Amino acid sequence: MPRNGFTVIELLIGMAIAALLLMLALPAYRDFRANTQVRNAADTIVHGVRLAQVEAIRLNQPVTLEIDPAVGWEIFDAGGVRVGAETFNDPTGQLLITPRPAGAVKLTYSPLGQYVGPNNPDDGSAAVTSIRVSTTSIGAPTELRVTTDPSWGAARVCEPRFVYPADPAGCPVGLP
Repeated sequence: MPRNGFTVIELLIGMAIAALLLMLALPAYRDFRANTQVRNAADTIVHGVRLAQVEAIRLNQPVTLEIDPAVGWEIFDAGGVRVGAETFNDPTGQLLITPRPAGAVKLTYSPLGQYVGPNNPDDGSAAVTSIRVSTTSIGAPTELRVTTDPSWGAARVCEPRFVYPADPAGCPVGLP
């Protein structure tokens, strides 16, 4: 007589195999999510830097990008009117945004779209030259940098573990 279905033993063995595969995949998935968050935050910052430059040209006046490492970035025109903003999507609270030099939180573009540095003209504070983006997640290896100072090239995302120009994804030597 032919059998239909599975025995309890066969079902338990199948569930044990599925549980084992899930346990093996979870750490890789956690790292994938953490690395994706770092990449998204770095891309968001580069978008803000480029938007500030474009807005300075469009408005024909100095425009300042202010970065709040815990929240996101905002763009202000010379009159202090906000012309753009975006938040970092960080539901886990493990994203670390560190502007360089230490204590710098803004950078300014002239009406011609040129980076104004090394100090911001409105208050004399140090202008942001690069931004370190990483995570506190255990096991996630990704750390990215966003360059903003034109002496390092255009605003872009780079990986500090590689060296530019040997690797186009790498960071310039000496980038803080």
